[in-house]
Parts: sequence; structure tokens; C-alpha cells
Amino acid sequence: MLQLEKESADIAHSFFLNQKYDILQAINTHLEAVLREKRSLRQRLAKPLCQENLPIEASYHRFVAELLPLAVKFIEKLDFYIQTIHTIPQIPECAKNMDNALIRMEALEADLEEVTEQILTWRETQNKLLQKSLQVSAEESSSSIKASTSYLSIENLHR
Repeated sequence: MLQLEKESADIAHSFFLNQKYDILQAINTHLEAVLREKRSLRQRLAKPLCQENLPIEASYHRFVAELLPLAVKFIEKLDFYIQTIHTIPQIPECAKNMDNALIRMEALEADLEEVTEQILTWRETQNKLLQKSLQVSAEESSSSIKASTSYLSIENLHR
């Protein structure tokens, strides 16, 4: 029993529990104060940390006037710049993926060329077969026309 009490003393002992309870009470009162002053805190956070006008010597006004638009553009694009910086470590992996994709595309291109050649040779053979069959049918039809026209000749009509 003493061993168990010794091992769990930091969790179950009333002294430590009172300390944790006091800490929780302090956090709770702080959060309640934050919730009560939420509107004023928002207004304070919305205000810039610096003054609205910066004291700049007159001789530097021209340079500041040139610099401010550049600073505004930089701040507008800052998220993009940060994303670009975060992607820099991924560039080698992206390049490797692009190389793999290029190799696959070249393999597919070779396959496509081979299939295209097969289709062209098949088309040529089909055209040759079609021409042969058309010649055979034309010869058959011309011989049947000659045979059928022989009895329609002028000589046969007079008989």
C-alpha cells in the first residue's frame, strides 16, 4: 500500500492536487478576463504596432516613396514566396518523377509507333485484297455482260 502511495503521490496527494487546482483556477480566471475583454483585445490587435506616421528625414522622402510600393508588392506576394521556399527541398523528387514520366512517355511513343506501323501494313494488305477482289468481280461481271449482250446484238434482233 505504501509502495502504491509512493508511486502515485504526485498524482493523488492532496498537496499536489491543491497546487494543480490553483494553477487551473489561475488559468480559468485569465481566460474569463480575456473573454470579458474580447472586444477591446480585438481593437488593440487590429491597431498597428507602430505609429501611423514614421519620422523620416526629408532627404530620404523620395527614396521612401519609391520603396513603399515595392514593399507592398513584396508583402502581397509573401505567401507565394514562402510556399516557393518550402517546395525547394522537394525539387529533386519532382525532377525524378518528371524523368520517370518522360521515360514512360518515350516507351509509350515507341509502342504507338509500332502499332501505327502494324495498322499501316494491315491497311495496305486490306487495300490489296480489296483491289484483287474488285478486279475479280469486275472480270466476272464483264464476262457476264459480254455473254448477256451477245444475244442482244443487232444480228440476233433481225432473226
